[in-house]
This record gives sequence, structure tokens and C-alpha cells, in this order.
Amino acid sequence: MIQKYFSLLFALLTSSFVLAQNPHSNENTFQVKERYNWLTVGLEVAHFADLPKGLIGNDRDPLDLAFSFSHEKSRFDIGTGVYVEAQLSPIIGVQGSFHLGSSSGVNDRAYYESSIKRYHAGAVFSFTNMTTKKADPYVNIFATAGIGIISYDAQQFFFSGAKNMARKAVASQIDLGVGARYHFSEKIRIEFSSTYNVVWDNGFDGDKFNYADGQDQYLKTALGIAYTLGSSKYLSLHKTPVLSRKYITLDNDKLKNELQDYVDEKVKKLEDDIDGLHNKTDALADRMDNLEDQFNKFVEKFENGQVKYFRNVFFAFDKYYITRLYQKNVFEVSQILKKNPKYHIDITGVTDVYGPESYNTKLRVKRAQAVKELLVNKFGIHENRITLNTQKEKVQGKPYQHLNRRSSMLVYLPKK
Repeated sequence: MIQKYFSLLFALLTSSFVLAQNPHSNENTFQVKERYNWLTVGLEVAHFADLPKGLIGNDRDPLDLAFSFSHEKSRFDIGTGVYVEAQLSPIIGVQGSFHLGSSSGVNDRAYYESSIKRYHAGAVFSFTNMTTKKADPYVNIFATAGIGIISYDAQQFFFSGAKNMARKAVASQIDLGVGARYHFSEKIRIEFSSTYNVVWDNGFDGDKFNYADGQDQYLKTALGIAYTLGSSKYLSLHKTPVLSRKYITLDNDKLKNELQDYVDEKVKKLEDDIDGLHNKTDALADRMDNLEDQFNKFVEKFENGQVKYFRNVFFAFDKYYITRLYQKNVFEVSQILKKNPKYHIDITGVTDVYGPESYNTKLRVKRAQAVKELLVNKFGIHENRITLNTQKEKVQGKPYQHLNRRSSMLVYLPKK
């Protein structure tokens, strides 16, 4: 896509250079009429929001959503950033930026906090400037695509406040975004943008520390103000339509029509390529949203934590009977407890959002008690090593309520 655009840009610049050699000809005159300011500096305030992952259910335990934005531990994190943008033409520019901020989130086990440094370089595509007319005040719609490096320092905490895990790393990322700019003048503008980012590291959000593979995603939403450098005598290239008469002068109607057809064709192909890129991005997001998490790797790399193992037992709607499939999960936990006499287990019963709370309260207890009875009566685990808990639903949204019909078994080493 970028290659095709640069072909168009090269054709325009070449025509400008060749035809401008004969400015007095009435047949073939094509020349740049104005000088333009092209360098802009900007300041931003930005919010970094960790994006939840989707779920897949098969013979392995499905997992709940990565984060809940409504939890009391969730925060609305604000960061700051600066950028420099060079406008190569009315349609395309290049931008380099630096952001400093933080991110946080919550899952059903713990919450995390992370400090972020983001270094970024990319291209800016101005859709509004693919026109022939200019209006003031000028609103510009644009898209961005780029790559970058993100440095983060993530720390996870249990809900008690005790530290669990820490991750400090540098990872690469790619991103796509859209935004709008409102130009008060040739010099000053404000803008709003939203960027979808994929980080090639699976510890960025502090939730799962499986560094071998996987990615994390976050959304950067920013509000900024920018100032275009240069002489006040000149127009700004970033708010000039590519085919306006303020940008080019065409004295030959035939050449103008041929150039207009050529540009229309290239613009159409460019728009098709952008649509295809968005479709591929949506497909990539859907694929990542539907990857099954390998949760056992979550507990394999603890540095200071006391949690040793975690498994779920899922129930049918309004039931607390443990099927043979999930009896195997209970059996696995019992073998770990037998091999490690100092380990204890915490069993938490959970229900979905349906039905009265008075009924669900009893059902949660029955689901936790069913796992305990299986461990004690069938697998020989002493009840003094077992504690029971209950909680209301954690996973939000009707499509995911089956994930709340469960008992969670957390094996841990008590603190001395």
C-alpha cells in the first residue's frame, strides 16, 4: 500500500520538476504554486487500556476474561506524550513519538499495576486531503500505522495487597489507529486519536507470565494539541488538499483531466488497500481473542508467590454434581496434595447471574462442598487442609456465564 502511494507521489514530483522547466508554455505547465510549512510538534494526554482476551472452550478448562473494567481495583490511568510529525505531502506524513504513562487491570485472582515507556514511529494517512476543496475551520480525518518499542515494569498483587509477581521487560509492537484533527489556524490544531496495539510479549499486562509465546493487546486513546513550525507567511501542508489550486497550478485542461483520472484510480486502490488492511487487522484480533490461555504456565514461573497449582471444576446450569471429566481435575489436585503434605487447598464456589441471590448463595456453598467431599471421602485428603469460600459471578456478559458455574481449586503453601 505504501509502495503504491509513493509511486503516485513520485509521479507528481517528477511531473512538477519536468514541466516547471517550461513555465511559459501554454500547453504543458504544471508547477507548485505555494511554499508550505511541513513540520509539527505536539503534546498529548493518553490513556492506556488493557484489552481483555476472548475464550475458547474445549476439553481444557476455559478461563475467565483477563480483566474487569468495573472492579474496585481498576483505575483510569493517564499518561503524557510528545511527538514530531513531518508532512511529506498533503496525504502522507511520518511521525515519531514518546509516551510515559501507566496501566492497570484486574482478573479474578489478582490485580496489576504497570509503568510504561512507549517509543513509536509510523505513518499518518490523511483521508480528508484527498479532495480538491478546502474549508475553514478545517477538520481532518486520518489513519495511522506504525511500529514501536514498549518498556514496562509490571507488578501483580493479590487482593490482600501482597505482592505476587513482577515483570520488567522491553518488547516490540505494531499498531493501527484512526483519529480526527480540528485546525484552528494554519499553525494550531487539536486532535483525538485511538490506536489498537499488539505487544509481542505475554507479560505486559501482569496477568499471565508466559513469555515463550503469545501477545498482549492494549488501546491507546489520546487527546492532544499541536503547533506547526515555520513562517506565518506560508500555508500548512497538513491542511491542504492534494488537488487544490493552492497546492498545484494546471494550465492545460487535458493534462489536468488525465492527472485527475490517474489520481482517482490510485486513490481508489489506496482506499481498497486500507480496507483490506483493516479486514486483516480484524481477523488477527478475532484470532487472538479466541486463543485458549494455557493457565498452568501462569503458575510455573512464580518468583515469590505461594500459589502452587490451580484447577477449575465446571458444573451444568443449576447443578452441583461433578461429572467424570472434572473428577479427573479433582484427582490431579489430590495427588499434588498427597505428594506435598504441607500444601493446603482453598475451594471457591461460584454461580452465574441468573436466579435470586438467596438461591445462588446456597448453590455456591453446595458446589464448593461437593469438591471438598470428593477430596475427603474418595481421595483421602484430610479436611483440616481444606478451606471453603464463595463469591458472586466474576465474568461479565451473558455469552460467558457458563464460566461462572464452577468451583475453583487453588493449592497453596501457607505462610509460616
